[in-house]
Amino acid sequence: MLAAAAVPDYTEDFEDGADEGFNSGNPAYWTIADVGGNKVYEVKGTSFSGVETSVIEVPGQLSANFQLVSDVTPLAAPGQWQDGFIVFDYNSDTDFKYAGLLAGQNQWVIGHWQGNFSNRLATVDWDDTGRDIVPGQTYNLVVDVQGHQVSLSVDGELIIDTAFAGGTQLKNGQVGFMSFNARTQFDNFEVYKFNDQDPGDLIGDAADDFAFTNEAVWSIETDEAISRFFRWLTNPSLASRQLSTTWKGLPVPENFEISTNMEILGGAGLWYDGFIIFDYQSETDFKFAGTFAGQNEWVIGHYNGTFANRIAVVDWDNEARHVQAENIYDLTLTVQGNQATLFVDGEEIVSGAFDELDSLSDGGVGIMGVNTVVRFSDYTVAEAAPPVAATLIFEEDVLDLV
Repeated sequence: MLAAAAVPDYTEDFEDGADEGFNSGNPAYWTIADVGGNKVYEVKGTSFSGVETSVIEVPGQLSANFQLVSDVTPLAAPGQWQDGFIVFDYNSDTDFKYAGLLAGQNQWVIGHWQGNFSNRLATVDWDDTGRDIVPGQTYNLVVDVQGHQVSLSVDGELIIDTAFAGGTQLKNGQVGFMSFNARTQFDNFEVYKFNDQDPGDLIGDAADDFAFTNEAVWSIETDEAISRFFRWLTNPSLASRQLSTTWKGLPVPENFEISTNMEILGGAGLWYDGFIIFDYQSETDFKFAGTFAGQNEWVIGHYNGTFANRIAVVDWDNEARHVQAENIYDLTLTVQGNQATLFVDGEEIVSGAFDELDSLSDGGVGIMGVNTVVRFSDYTVAEAAPPVAATLIFEEDVLDLV
């Protein structure tokens, strides 16, 4: 369980009588209720109302590891279910992740909602231990997300610890609440982003975290959507090949994952590309995974002075798809032994095997652009223990390169 920060990045106790920022699928079912002088957010579902969600987009961007906290009270009503869930990675009412309780079944669950409850990653049935989830009782739920690892704690007790598939991005959708055919109360909602460094520390110590082949073309800037990022300056005369490479003081494990958001901006006279790099030995010896958007290709390869040694290539021309400039792609590179696989927006795109004698874990890791302007954010490195675990061991919450 992540240790809660002193101050949440977002909090809502509904005491002002408003659900400002929350968007509910059916507003008629959601209301602010007064319970003994304490205001709560209540969904008044019926026996046939089905799934009811209310979600919010947290200001700023979620980091790869974050925590959601809420008091949840399932209510008993004739002919209705008793349940309540914290929602994350919400994309639509038929695509989101959830963690919470099904009191009627006496179960705690974590899963992926795709129109029903069939895709449950993990279930803990309290019937097996002689315990009961009691309708009308308030439970403090804490959902911890670290990469694609998710845990659910109830009243301070760890109940479930599970993982979504490698490459799954959990930080991009909205967060909030859900019930199904039920009346449920939610209160004291908190979101913690768990940035490893605050903006001041990152700006002051960036050079200590990443080494640059040409530091003159890099700077740290801010924008309205992202609290801080590295920006690769758009000077074509300097933009021959610039990369950020180092993971100082930390050995790279044999099996690992690297995740980042990438937005290719390019520009007049420039290329359009962006890469995760790994097994970095020198400027002329490292592995890479990413895209040559100008060629509409996703590639994995070994840079040894040129890009000719490509281990695997997927050309989206063959699929009538396009790598788009100014589109943010979620990249996850998984390395298992000598096998490297690149996921894009959660979809496996390209995979290849390096020589069995070529260790991929004894060099540095980082990011790269070639003759381009490319922005990277939310850079993380995690140890991967297939098939179910990824233990976060490094995170740079928002790292942008242009």
